[in-house]
Amino acid sequence: MIGLGLLGLALLCHVATAAALRLERLPAALRGTPWRAGAAVVHALGLIAGVIEKGALPLESMQWGLASLAFWVVVGAAGVRRRPRMEVLGNTLFGLGLFLLIGALVAPTGADPTRLDPLWFPLHVALILGGLLGFALSFGVSGLYLFVHRRLKRRELADLRRFPSVQALDQWNARAMGAGFVALTAGMLVGGTWALTHPQTSMGPDLTVHGTLAVWIWYAVGLYLRVVAGWQGRLIAVFSVIGFGTMVLLGLLAALFFQGWHGFGGVG
Repeated sequence: MIGLGLLGLALLCHVATAAALRLERLPAALRGTPWRAGAAVVHALGLIAGVIEKGALPLESMQWGLASLAFWVVVGAAGVRRRPRMEVLGNTLFGLGLFLLIGALVAPTGADPTRLDPLWFPLHVALILGGLLGFALSFGVSGLYLFVHRRLKRRELADLRRFPSVQALDQWNARAMGAGFVALTAGMLVGGTWALTHPQTSMGPDLTVHGTLAVWIWYAVGLYLRVVAGWQGRLIAVFSVIGFGTMVLLGLLAALFFQGWHGFGGVG
């Protein structure tokens, strides 16, 4: 498949981008934007090819859902890098995007798009992916927060000026977690409405539905502790890391035993 081939090529281009950033002999202009833009274009072409080959949006399977999520994480990482003192955070998110793209290349290929509702299902999965994107950003920010916090606690202050302040990271974490939660909630509501109005649709094993609900409850508790109980900083960062790690584990289990969410290769 041309789409998958382009995604594989995009992975190589992203890796080449990371390598180019470390080549000090190259002019500064060649170590940054051109490489990232080229890799993003190849990645986008892979998604477009997938749309043409499948005849549907790249959302009907775990494979293409992860590939889409990886694209937006990488693009977001490029935008973050342009902000002052955010280069390290951008690099962290870039690495997360590569991990998601690798996951896409080995994930289940998905179901026949004709089985899926052309309106409800893409909207459902797009919102779920939006939630995952928010949680992925929260995970990256939280990991960097814990690193900076540990350096500060040990009074290892060398080069800390390159990193965002813990206050800024804490605010970014709260915003990303909140946005992800809102999108995930909307995606679950759309999916529930779809299931109620299409009772003839087979959703496969309910375990994946319960897993998504468990993730929603986890982040709901996290936001409650943040907004109502006043938790901040390290505690919420740990909460975010555990939550996203659990989602990754659920995704792996769904891919290995159920061929994706709902038993037909979907994502939400």
